[in-house]
Amino acid sequence: MEIEANLQKILSNNHKPNIVINGLGLLGLSALEFLIDRNIDDEQIIVISNYTKDLKELINGKNIKLYQNLKLIDKGIASNIELIINCTHNATNIIDFEAITHIQNGQQINVIDVAVPYGFPEEEFLKCKNVKRQDGGNAYIEKGLEFFFNPEICGLTENVLYGCFAETVVLSAYLKANPNEILNLKDFDFFNVNKKTKNFVKTLFEKYKIGIAPEPYNFNRRMKKPRISSKHYLRNTK
Repeated sequence: MEIEANLQKILSNNHKPNIVINGLGLLGLSALEFLIDRNIDDEQIIVISNYTKDLKELINGKNIKLYQNLKLIDKGIASNIELIINCTHNATNIIDFEAITHIQNGQQINVIDVAVPYGFPEEEFLKCKNVKRQDGGNAYIEKGLEFFFNPEICGLTENVLYGCFAETVVLSAYLKANPNEILNLKDFDFFNVNKKTKNFVKTLFEKYKIGIAPEPYNFNRRMKKPRISSKHYLRNTK
């Protein structure tokens, strides 16, 4: 959801910048499916992962590039990277100053960091120049739902929750209002991110008006400048 609303700025350029998905777990696969569904030129997509089983099925003859680490990307390809969707906090693929230096050739690098703990730590971010970073994956509950949990325990602010916790809140609210549905919910595996579970959770998010925080965040602090916007980025598609 956060990626959908925040991916649009870069692809409006006359050239076609490269997009990196760092990490191919549940979030990374969802990000890759999103780009493929939006007909982003597959030659623009770079995946950083050692996990290739599901990737091979998704690629299916496409020219998506695969590397095991950001620092291993060919320089000619790296210099055209403008967006990184970070979906991992694995120690081997942390985004650090050296990784940014490797791929940067004067261009601005935009990072949407979905991982918690962060995959692009603040101490590394502060070393970099011409880099924009934004928290991804946070959900916003405007009103109407109650939960007994202090978001500040996780460093979040009032009504702003991690996406996984927001899913738990809406599922609990749904079951409280519809206790007879518990048998039907047993047909879902909510640890398996597939179209069935995503569509059901999306329906609940719409029902309970769960959306993206109205203000963008960077390291859980409100950003003064506009969020990394993806409308801009998705105009130059096939």
